[in-house]
Amino acid sequence: MKQSSLRDFPNILTINTSKTKILSPTVARTPESIEAAAVSRSIPLAVGQCALLGSVVGLDEPAKKKWVLNKIKEIQPKLQRLLHPGVKVQSALLLLRSSINAVPNFLFRTLPPDLTREAAEQFTAMVLETLCTKLDIPKLDKLPSHAQLSISLPVNKGGLGLTIASHYLDVGYLSACAGSIQDNFMSERGHHLLVNGVPAHGNHAHTLTRGHIESTLSRLARDGVDTDHKVMPATVAGMIDAFKTGVPRRLQHTLSMSVQKQQFKLVQELSSADQHWAARLRSASAPGAHHWLTTLPTHQDTTLSCSHTKLAIRLLLGLRPDDATKAVPPCRFCKKPMQDDPWHPLHCNFESSHGKSTQHNQIRDKLWEFCNEAGLGNARREASEYQQPCHVRPDLVVTFPNGVHTIDVSGTDPCAPSLVASAARRTLSAASKREQTKNTAYARLVTMFGHQFSPFVFETHGGLGVQAMEFIDKLCLHASDLPGFRVQGQFRYHLLSALSVIIQTANAQFVSDHYQQCRVAAGFQPGNPLVVGGQ
Repeated sequence: MKQSSLRDFPNILTINTSKTKILSPTVARTPESIEAAAVSRSIPLAVGQCALLGSVVGLDEPAKKKWVLNKIKEIQPKLQRLLHPGVKVQSALLLLRSSINAVPNFLFRTLPPDLTREAAEQFTAMVLETLCTKLDIPKLDKLPSHAQLSISLPVNKGGLGLTIASHYLDVGYLSACAGSIQDNFMSERGHHLLVNGVPAHGNHAHTLTRGHIESTLSRLARDGVDTDHKVMPATVAGMIDAFKTGVPRRLQHTLSMSVQKQQFKLVQELSSADQHWAARLRSASAPGAHHWLTTLPTHQDTTLSCSHTKLAIRLLLGLRPDDATKAVPPCRFCKKPMQDDPWHPLHCNFESSHGKSTQHNQIRDKLWEFCNEAGLGNARREASEYQQPCHVRPDLVVTFPNGVHTIDVSGTDPCAPSLVASAARRTLSAASKREQTKNTAYARLVTMFGHQFSPFVFETHGGLGVQAMEFIDKLCLHASDLPGFRVQGQFRYHLLSALSVIIQTANAQFVSDHYQQCRVAAGFQPGNPLVVGGQ
């Protein structure tokens, strides 16, 4: 049988000249033969740099830097669209934290930080300006230092989770270089393209690349990231030797975690002088607290209104719920001034219980719904039969196969004057104290009926107490045993997201209503609400 060759199929390979360019990588004069060949074939000739696969190649570094800046400026109209009233604040925040970063992150990985740093700073400024405008909060330079830091902290560390691109330029670029080491290693010669001794035609490009990598390695160590070089070798030769057979899994993630560790260390040092900020950080980084920031608003359970989202973020960042330039009325219930304690409604001991009861009942009902979904249809709310013998009334009684579980839902504010000092030193300190109180109150029920009791305590910033998380774990484990039931992780995430949204929604509505009632009681003129976005 005759073996076919490309000559037998003359039309199988063709060049689409509309998508083709010839690159002369330097700014030096291009040989006339190359120019003539380009003209004769109607192929554009690029000199110095050329866009390729979403990035740019070439040796004209000023031109490449300008190209990146122009590419970043193209994102501005997309950011402006997020400011449209039709885009919900919750959705805009998700987009700012995730998909809007896709193009910049790719550019910053494929090009040296020396060329992209200015573009990264411009992109960050654009994103932060859009964020502040969408949230109705002051511009970044007008925000307190703790709020500025909280914006860039990861959500599981008590922050808003907005990535500052310039913080991760070095680790992204070095991780990409490490991943390309194996492809660029010429095993048959024992040489690497970044090592001296390569053919002369490659020296200029490889010397530039080697210089960028070396300067980035030096800057990484200088900034306190991987200072002992356990993850990334100190030299280019060391990188080639370490990664020529492959790179460790999640290399960039490991380096990024080191960057975050440095940032969080700075935050902790600054928070040591501010008890309220320290308590808020600890509570907002507790289990279950951040899910309202990451859940998709695809269901009523996981959707916050724009006004509630704005107030929830103000609480997270430690900003006032009102305009500080306007007069603040005293609390109508306890008469304490709220000027220096703007989130006073969340821990006022004399406040009307209606708002807090609504939040309590919504959490109880949501737990009941998920118990039914998990196959525990015998779960009962407000079990009054225990009130006479034990002087308590559990919010929820759930019968598991191995016994009866009673639940009492309760909320607490770690920034309350009596709790803030301990809450600033220990995560979930306020929840732990409330758990102890509830365990004591229900001790007689446990003794008389042999039921297992769990206080389901939540903090105002969303953190769930240890015993609350243990009950959720038990519920999720039981649900996973149901035939054909959805993945346990999905059930758990949906439950935590729903609870997190309830807590933040109720907080925002509660504070908004409280301020309005206090305004009316103080004789303030209506139509000039204090709460930003709340009315």
